[in-house]
Amino acid sequence: MRRTTDYDEQLSQELRDPEFAREFLLTLIEGEEGLTVENALRHMIQRIGVKEASELTGMAAPNIVAFLKGHRHPKRETLDKLLKPWGLRTKTIIEDLKEAS
Repeated sequence: MRRTTDYDEQLSQELRDPEFAREFLLTLIEGEEGLTVENALRHMIQRIGVKEASELTGMAAPNIVAFLKGHRHPKRETLDKLLKPWGLRTKTIIEDLKEAS
């Protein structure tokens, strides 16, 4: 097995722990990578697999595949459904640019 295959398999196993998966997802979004929520979810789902993601979220596998391929750009409600298994949800923040200056 190649090193990346070993790493992906190990990561896939570790992501079965909900708390580890939650921290992993948050790190992808808030860490140095600074991924968008959508891209962080894609990264995570590719590691855990479509079947498991479907079981965790209650979403149909074909919809998850379409999301992974970029054929679907999820609405906020869909993102929340994808984030829910890890105790996360989206939040919109409005910032007053006049006060920020």
